[in-house]
This record gives sequence, C-alpha cells and structure tokens, in this order.
Amino acid sequence: MRRGDLDPAVLLEEEFLPRVRSLQRAEFWAPALSTAVLLEHRRGHHAVADDLIDEFIRVTEDHDTARLQFLPDVARVCAAHGRIDVLERLVSEEHRVRNERGRRALAAARAVLAEARGDHADAAARYADVAHGWLRYGSIPERAEAMLGRGRCLLAIGEVDEARVALAAARVHLEELGAAPALAEIDDLSSESADATASASR
Repeated sequence: MRRGDLDPAVLLEEEFLPRVRSLQRAEFWAPALSTAVLLEHRRGHHAVADDLIDEFIRVTEDHDTARLQFLPDVARVCAAHGRIDVLERLVSEEHRVRNERGRRALAAARAVLAEARGDHADAAARYADVAHGWLRYGSIPERAEAMLGRGRCLLAIGEVDEARVALAAARVHLEELGAAPALAEIDDLSSESADATASASR
C-alpha cells in the first residue's frame, strides 16, 4: 500500500480483516484496522475508511496500548477527511501510555491535529520533535511522515528554505522504502516551493 501497489494490498485486506474480526483481540484488530483505514482512503473509499475509523475507536476503547501504537495513520486519515472533532477526542483523552512507541505515536497524532487546525508554526515544531523521537525509537517510515508533515507546514508559513531541508530528509527515507505516493506528494510540494521562490524574486 505504501508503495502504491493497491491491488495486491486489497487482496491481503480481504484476507486479514475477517480473520482479525473473528479473533476479536485488540492487539491484532488495531493494526489491521489502521492499515485498512489508510488503504481505503488511498482507494478513494472515504465512507468505508470512516466506518473503519469508527470500528478502530470502538474496539480499542479499553485497550490504550493498542490504540496508541497504531494511532498515527488513523489520525492522518481523520485529518484528511475533516473529522477534526474525532481526532481531537482521540488525542485529548487520558491515555495510560505504557511504552515509548505509544508516547511517540500520541505526539505524532497531536502534530497532525495541529496541522489540521491550521496551526502550522506549532505543527512544524511538533513534527520536528516527533521526527527526532522516531529516529531515536527506530521507525523510519514514521520519521519520514513527520519530516513530510514538517515540510508542508513550513511551506504554509513561508519558510521555504527550511521546508526544502525537511522535504529532502523525508525523500531520502521514502526513496529507500519505495514509497511512491508519498514521493509524489513531495514532488508536488517541491514544485510549490519553487513557484514561491520564483514569485518572491520577481
């Protein structure tokens, strides 16, 4: 899915979702649902993705660790669908954070919320902290997402040079991962930064 290979990803989703639902164990259900949420969003099936978000919230209600560990993708789709109220509830609830991954994931979701609210300067700072945290933890995909988010937010507030640094850092990781959709977003953002620079020099 992250490489843009949606057809084989859908076949796998059709296999794993029924299995985890039959198990009814949050530690398996949560990652399956967060993956399915992002996949259906990427397919353009927004109503299906929203239903899966609601299912994720329901099945992780009493499982803070499972919810937090797999929250970032759900948070990003909530933001993309304008479900800011849902995202606010998810990140503001009192969670019992039991491990480092959960702390990093919650911080990432709060950065996503700041960006979704239009607080781009705050979000850019949060994304920088999140990127550093994921680097220490060892999650390259999440570090790349954080640097990409930082680049978006810096562009939004006119910090073009810093945005290019952030996007270049994200590109290095995403190229290693073969993450074609995210690389396409960076290409679009890089074009915007070039246009902004050209306009400023006129």
